[in-house]
Amino acid sequence: MPRIIGLTGNIACGKTAVGKMLLEMGAERYIDADAVVHKLYEAGQPIAVKVAEAFGGTVMAPDGSVDRKALGEIVFQDAGAMRRLEAIVHPAVSIALVGELASVSASGIAIIDAVKLLEGGSGAFCQSKWLVICAEGAGAGAVDGTE
Repeated sequence: MPRIIGLTGNIACGKTAVGKMLLEMGAERYIDADAVVHKLYEAGQPIAVKVAEAFGGTVMAPDGSVDRKALGEIVFQDAGAMRRLEAIVHPAVSIALVGELASVSASGIAIIDAVKLLEGGSGAFCQSKWLVICAEGAGAGAVDGTE
């Protein structure tokens, strides 16, 4: 079974930089959970359809994909709407991660980069969870590895 390290922390604090460093050090796979969500929001994807059903056509782009900006204007203003969105997205991300992790060799190391690693349930895949933090007034900062 591969070793899976979860990276979490605030947006723009250096999770991607840490993930790339781990790849350079020999990790086999880096998975960006936000990129996974982007794919799930594409036209024709079941999640895009569910988001349209839950939030209406105003959150859909003309091509049938989810308009993330329009959706954000709703969910970032309404905690209940955010919970409804997360109830749709988090289970789908977990399923997608299973597919992504299937390509990692039994002795390999995979990295999952997710802002909501713990809240979304993706942390359950990880043997280690690392919090990437920014020092006040600095860019990408320190890494605090926790098991």
